[in-house]
Amino acid sequence: KGEVRLALHLSTDGSLIEPRLERSSGFSVLDESALTTAKQCAPYPEFPSGISEQEIWIQVPIVYNISE
Repeated sequence: KGEVRLALHLSTDGSLIEPRLERSSGFSVLDESALTTAKQCAPYPEFPSGISEQEIWIQVPIVYNISE
């Protein structure tokens, strides 16, 4: 089992500006997989009309459960 915490820097149109590893799972293969997944999921939904910021950072936990 491993948990990766990513920080994603998003622009108002949902573009991924920068993904960043906030907390490692302790396994580089899981960390790289999480970053790759975040990049492949882009673009993200546009910001709701009530959000005036042009860019935001969000934190995303990704939990891996590995069974044999």
